[in-house]
Amino acid sequence: MSDVSLMTSLGVIEGELLTYVEEHGSTPIRRLIRESSWPMPMVMMAVGALAREGLVRLIRHDLETIIKPVPEAWGG
Repeated sequence: MSDVSLMTSLGVIEGELLTYVEEHGSTPIRRLIRESSWPMPMVMMAVGALAREGLVRLIRHDLETIIKPVPEAWGG
């Protein structure tokens, strides 16, 4: 039963992250973690899932990793 709860939480976090990057554009992952109410490991799992799904791109810039929306993947 805890697996269902984890998957539900990840889905909610993914939705929140997509909404955030849609509104704010490319954002350092560090900022997402800081501004989220979710634990850092959960945010990182959600970011990874979004990247695997092709909804965001992860770009290294200096010492930061930037999450960049892929609007064409959302139908935008």
